[in-house]
Amino acid sequence: MIGHDSKAPVIVLLNGSLFHSGQWDLLLKCGLKPHLKKYRILRYDYGGTGNSLKVPVRWDLHDLTAELKEILDELDLQKVHLFGLSKGTIVEQLFAAYYPERVHSLGGYGWFHFGYSKMNSIADFFASRLKHFARLGSREPVPLTQEDFNPLWKQIHPYIFESFKGPKIYQVMTEPLLRKLMFKSLAPTPLRVMYDWFSYAVRMMPTAEKELRDRYSVFENIPMLIQHARKDGTLPYGMAEELHKKLPHSELRRYDRGYNHVTPTIFPWQAFSIGKDYATWLTQAGF
Repeated sequence: MIGHDSKAPVIVLLNGSLFHSGQWDLLLKCGLKPHLKKYRILRYDYGGTGNSLKVPVRWDLHDLTAELKEILDELDLQKVHLFGLSKGTIVEQLFAAYYPERVHSLGGYGWFHFGYSKMNSIADFFASRLKHFARLGSREPVPLTQEDFNPLWKQIHPYIFESFKGPKIYQVMTEPLLRKLMFKSLAPTPLRVMYDWFSYAVRMMPTAEKELRDRYSVFENIPMLIQHARKDGTLPYGMAEELHKKLPHSELRRYDRGYNHVTPTIFPWQAFSIGKDYATWLTQAGF
């Protein structure tokens, strides 16, 4: 927990995909902390990832929602702001659907929409990632090491950064930084945990709408900021647009000029922009 004022409002950060809470380091340093000084900020690792390897892995969406509730109950936090990245936006939507009385606002970057009209194409994309994981051979549930990470990077980084375009010399210069930051945000989460998440995601996505279809109205009055990159190659911008239309009370913020699904966790100027826009929105929303 960042912040010392026990009465200050709390923002809970919800990690994306396979990453642990270290994924937030740059966003906190350059984007959130400078603009959100009156808030306390809480981040944690999903069970089975990062510093929570001894906690049973919980992939089911309802388990992840229950895990968040358990943490809030343990810390006696009755009502919070939620801000997610990618998978984190799934967790926060479900939490708001089942516990709306405990949510001040919903925010995040790189949104997943359960009712997306082209969901099958997204599932196919994740299935292709799963095939690349499968090529790595043994997937024993042991902590990820640099040695294990090297073949992982070789197999999947073109797919994670597929929309990260630019001159060849620029790609060559930035790859060492991306590689270093990726390992830092993944290790020591076991390779087996990563494989199991993508396996679950492939099965879950085509039918995910059932999770929220009848519950969107439950949180339709909760203030909501949807931040998304127009060139996002993992969760297309169309997801954010369709979610915004589904929830007209929400505000949609689009990002161009080099933004994609992961770049705000890599580039300081993008982290600064995302954090500033979120802080401005919170102020305008009266928080």
